[in-house]
Amino acid sequence: MNATNGLGVILENRYYGESYPFENSTTDNLRYLTAKQTIADNAYFAQHAVFPNVTGGDNLTAETTPWIDPVRRQSGGCADGVFSRRVRGLVVRWHCFVGRLNGPSDCIARINDIVDKMDSLIQSNNIEAIQELKSIFGLGSLRDL
Repeated sequence: MNATNGLGVILENRYYGESYPFENSTTDNLRYLTAKQTIADNAYFAQHAVFPNVTGGDNLTAETTPWIDPVRRQSGGCADGVFSRRVRGLVVRWHCFVGRLNGPSDCIARINDIVDKMDSLIQSNNIEAIQELKSIFGLGSLRDL
């Protein structure tokens, strides 16, 4: 994150840890535990986040600052990617590896294929191709990969 002047954030999903809104798990209480609701929660956070102890922290929403969410691999979701225009690097929920174990197999296969292709490119030591890959993500000025 230092290389991109980024900020790391761990965003706890609804129904986990301290964010569990009910005392029990009835069908009615679980009606908001959906991939669609999780995406909506994350979109709301990205649009309204304020970081009062960070320089410029009142102006880091996805509208004004690019966000990277590398682990949007939850059940029903397949949207790893970059939000906004230029990438500074904001990492959300980096610890959610378990999603790839239980997510949609076709989505996981596509993501793994993309990662394998990027790994192969990096291992090829093709400096021009690696630079082009970094530029795609707005990271062309990074010296290390």
